[in-house]
Amino acid sequence: MPTTVKASYNGKPEDWPVPQMPDLTGIEPWHGVEGSFWKRDISNSEIDLWRTEKLAAFDVKLSCGAGNKPYMGTSYGMPFNIVDESLPKTKIWNLNDTVKWSWFRPTYPVDYAPFPPLVRREGDPGESSDQHWYGYDPEHGWLYELILVSFSGLNRLKTFGQTEWTHGYNGGGAFVKWNTLIPWNAAGQPKRGIVAAGIPQFPLVVRYEEMLAGHIDHCFFAALANYARAMVGVARGFDGDLDPATYPLRAGDLLRLKSSVVYSITDPHQRVFANAARKHGILIGDRNAHNTGHWEGPGGWTLTQDVRWQGVSMPTWNLSDFEVVAQ
Repeated sequence: MPTTVKASYNGKPEDWPVPQMPDLTGIEPWHGVEGSFWKRDISNSEIDLWRTEKLAAFDVKLSCGAGNKPYMGTSYGMPFNIVDESLPKTKIWNLNDTVKWSWFRPTYPVDYAPFPPLVRREGDPGESSDQHWYGYDPEHGWLYELILVSFSGLNRLKTFGQTEWTHGYNGGGAFVKWNTLIPWNAAGQPKRGIVAAGIPQFPLVVRYEEMLAGHIDHCFFAALANYARAMVGVARGFDGDLDPATYPLRAGDLLRLKSSVVYSITDPHQRVFANAARKHGILIGDRNAHNTGHWEGPGGWTLTQDVRWQGVSMPTWNLSDFEVVAQ
């Protein structure tokens, strides 16, 4: 029966053995499929001068971190599971949908996913952050992206014995299952992804083996404390609440690292990140804070939760180190 890291680990959080994520080289989602926006080369793209000049007035730090020894119960980064679509699936109560009643008998809205024996969620080994779960089946081409995946014996009581699992929340968190054998926006694909920008997130997450190979061939997924209540480019939604007439960044905006910053970097690990941030950029896709009307606070891009990141020198940049690509 599937279980979570938190439910299965009995030691101290700080002693939890941070995992190593599987190598997806050559089998990553949408490998070889045309139309993947995250692969776009923006090295010579036109710049939005107004938005670029505005960045200095809203300057914040942008950084990343993952695979650390658990701090306050959590090791940063996004874990994922390799799954098998052909195996039996686990029933999950979808809290984003409504329970239907007929003659005092409830029908619970449920989804099904091929959970492995140990379900790795964002926030492991505790239960912090948004508890995203990503399950990828490279053989059959399916990618699951769920949010607020929860496991509790109380859920079995609430659902009259149907399931111990829930996902989503009241007002959001749809069941997202991508077919990675066809373009992400082809007919039949989910209308929106699980993140605020409504796009696939996992292909934009930086994996350790990419950095080790010296080449990250996609843009990074980033979250800011806040951004404008608008979207652009590939974005299908947003959760920013700032005035778009004054704040320059929107969901879907692409930030390109200035060439002067790239050339100033000598650390080999940081140079790999910098080259990718120059060629493919950093995409604004979500928020990491919810202070209405405030933009202050650091932003960052997402890496996998992988123990091998420990000891790797991570770059920290300012928002003003970037240019905004015109869209």
